[in-house]
Amino acid sequence: MTINEATIKRVLYYPEQLPDGALPDILATSEASPAMLDLRQFPPLLVRLSEVAVDQTAPHDIVEMRFKVDDKTLNVLAGSMFDLLANNFSLLAKSRIYYNLYNTSASNITDVKTFFSLWVKIHPATWLK
Repeated sequence: MTINEATIKRVLYYPEQLPDGALPDILATSEASPAMLDLRQFPPLLVRLSEVAVDQTAPHDIVEMRFKVDDKTLNVLAGSMFDLLANNFSLLAKSRIYYNLYNTSASNITDVKTFFSLWVKIHPATWLK
């Protein structure tokens, strides 16, 4: 299941966890296409990207995880994370969240496993309405 804006709007009970995963092939010096996660319109909700894991059977020093949260950008080599374990970090977004994999090598790589969870929450300011 690909998580998109329509998926988030169907959430009934907050907070709700939406797990997802992908097995993309990534061309040389390119990002995976389509992106693993690219959400731009979800106010008044908050989303938290967590439990991100990337398979490291491919040479792990060539796969870069790219995150964009609201107006911040973070690029992390997959080799710095645990192999296919849910890593203990999370990114909270109010208006935009993006996650993708980038191949830094000069050759194509295939079947890179990645898993992540998206938690959907109600923004506290909406409680008062």
